[in-house]
Parts: sequence; structure tokens; C-alpha cells
Amino acid sequence: MIISTLRLVIPILLVAALGIWLFTPDKADDTGQPLPWMTELDAEQRLKVFGFTLGATPIDEVRTAFGTPGEAILVVDPDAPTPYRAEVLFDQVTLNRLRGHFQFRLDVDQAALAALHEAHQGSGRPSRGPARLTLGPTDSAALGQWPIEQIIYHPMARLHARLIESRFGPPEQLFVDTNGVQHWLYPHRGMAIGHDPRGMVRIQYVNPADFDRLHDPLRDNHAAPAR
Repeated sequence: MIISTLRLVIPILLVAALGIWLFTPDKADDTGQPLPWMTELDAEQRLKVFGFTLGATPIDEVRTAFGTPGEAILVVDPDAPTPYRAEVLFDQVTLNRLRGHFQFRLDVDQAALAALHEAHQGSGRPSRGPARLTLGPTDSAALGQWPIEQIIYHPMARLHARLIESRFGPPEQLFVDTNGVQHWLYPHRGMAIGHDPRGMVRIQYVNPADFDRLHDPLRDNHAAPAR
């Protein structure tokens, strides 16, 4: 029993330790490999990160890079300004020895998503709140040429605030929500980092022109500015 437990726990600890080691200054391989803090803007002020350009790179290019089609999801929320949203999820992707989970939101025409939802009416339309419908291979493939508009990245490693700042730099704005989660905002880079008290991290990327998409929920949820 003890040996079986060790066999399960040790690989998890090694992955976490490697992630922290790579986030430490001068430890990661900054030789052109995609890393979470390596961002740039093109001439049209579109954000490029992980080798993908928001508003330009189709999801099929991401699938090719990751070597898997991922899991395609249709989100239906009748109460939202845009009631339909398409996402593709990739679990445990390793980039330059950093392992994490990716969530890509796609810039898909609402009419196209409404038609897709119509084909899934048997799944039921929610009367209140969002519903998440998993799409089959045919519908997933049909999303292939739509561009990505937002990336949400969850590193598997738990990180200290000082490690985050050493890689991403000090935030332009800092908020703390009612759950104690710190939100590091970088509006001019199109990036927001959520860091909870346990050290878990969520990094969101959008084009700078769309940054209100990340900032407004903090304001609406009464997160307090910390600086």
C-alpha cells in the first residue's frame, strides 16, 4: 500500500518541482521555445503567445502544434450578451518542460453557433445560467478554421508571488477578490494572472483592445484594488 502510494505521489511532486524550477529566473530555456511570459504584439496590436496570434491563428493550427484535437465545448448562456461561445480544451500539455492545461476560446460567428446549438436541441436549452455541451468529432472539426480569441492557461505547478513577478514583471494593476485571489493585470500586454492563496495560478490572454473582458468581471464582483 505504501509503495503504491509513493508511486503515485512521487511523479506528481517531480512535475510540481520542475515547474517551479523552470519559473525561477535563469532556469528556463529562453531560446525561442514558447513560454507563458514570452508575449509580443504585432503591427495590428494582436497578442502572440505560445506561438499563436489571437484573432489570427485558427484552432486547427493549435491542434497540429499540440498533436491532439482537444475537447470541443459549446457554452450556451441565454443571459449573456453573446449567448453562445465555443471553446477547445487541452489537458496536460507540455511546452518546454512546463506542463499545464489550456482552454482556447474561439472567435466564432453567433449565427454559426446558434445553428450548431439547434442541432443539439436534444441536450436541452437552459432556462437559467450557462450549459456546457460537449461536441462530437464532426462538429469539433467544423470549428477548425475559426481563429482563437482568448487563451486560458493553468500551470500545474504551484507558484509563489515572487516567482511570478520575476518572470512576468510587476503588474500594472493588482486586485484582491473576496476569496483572497490576487489578480495581476497587465492591460498593455493583454494578460491577467490569478494567484490564489494555495499558489495555484490561472493566466488569461486577450488582445489589449479586448482587455475589458478580463477587467470588468473584477469590478462587477467588487474585487478591491490592492495598489
